[in-house]
Amino acid sequence: MSNKETRIEKFIKQLNPLGLYDNILDDIKKYNRADTVNMTEQEMNQFRHIAGPAVLTSNYYSKGFTNFLGGIKEIKDIFQGRGIKDTKQDLKNNEIGINIGLKFPNNSNKALYDYVFNNHIAPLRQKGNDTNGKR
Repeated sequence: MSNKETRIEKFIKQLNPLGLYDNILDDIKKYNRADTVNMTEQEMNQFRHIAGPAVLTSNYYSKGFTNFLGGIKEIKDIFQGRGIKDTKQDLKNNEIGINIGLKFPNNSNKALYDYVFNNHIAPLRQKGNDTNGKR
């Protein structure tokens, strides 16, 4: 997803939060390549819940609206059988992402992804802390 979009392109994307979210998820999947960061499933979940809100807040929506969208998604996940513990962790990571977006307004997706990976995923790898027991 390019950050070189016109104001009209940006406005149109803002009118479709679900479509924008889907585009960001696709962009995040492309970032997690086997020849680069190659995150585990657990790392990728954490990364998505930080990077997605970071992009949304940095480039498209206010903190409050991004938080609202994340809350709606988590309510949906609860009804789909995901646990409260997972929801709490996801909301915590969403808040981290929102704060990153506020700290780096109008930043490129790649720069935000790099920041999230280097500051929230890679340090846990170096400490050997992987909840899947793979590191």
